[in-house]
Amino acid sequence: ALGLVALLGWLLDLKLLQSLLPGAATMKPNTALCVILLAAALRFDLRATRASAASRPWTTWACTAAGLGIALATFLEYAWGRNFGFDTWLFPESVRAAGSDFPGRMSHATATGFLLIGLGLLGLDWQVRGRKPGQFLALAGALIGYIALAGYAFGAHALYAERWFSSVSLPTAVMLFSLGLGVLCLRPDQGIMAAINHV
Repeated sequence: ALGLVALLGWLLDLKLLQSLLPGAATMKPNTALCVILLAAALRFDLRATRASAASRPWTTWACTAAGLGIALATFLEYAWGRNFGFDTWLFPESVRAAGSDFPGRMSHATATGFLLIGLGLLGLDWQVRGRKPGQFLALAGALIGYIALAGYAFGAHALYAERWFSSVSLPTAVMLFSLGLGVLCLRPDQGIMAAINHV
């Protein structure tokens, strides 16, 4: 819902719907799209788990791959110092009018968070020496969201609006944290979640 609200905000040019806080950083259209895709992947996977399906549905793989692709492309833009131009595909006029050095581009932290969560979701059932690396990746992605949320809660500007964390919006921080926890809760009886549930 937060992703759809942000996209509606860009469509209608309503800043409050894009940020949820007056004058705060906005959730970029590509970020909103990532949120929608990864949330849909979680939902498809949860439905399959409840139905005791032997394999994960193709919709989970497709939505995760699409969300992961957007995050990876953004990450590579930062790493290579290039602009592929896809940041302004959605609502180009509104995005360019909003200004900034890279109009429409999610922050480093946001791209990294989605990358970790997407990889965690893809590798959720992989096991290496009795451990579930997918869970650790999802936890790291959730931690990025948690740090930004703590910054908003305590007024620590550096935790959501400077350098690596520049322009992490409040709805983006909420979604990174929620999606990361959502991936962990898909397999509550495995890996680190099994240890937590037995405490």
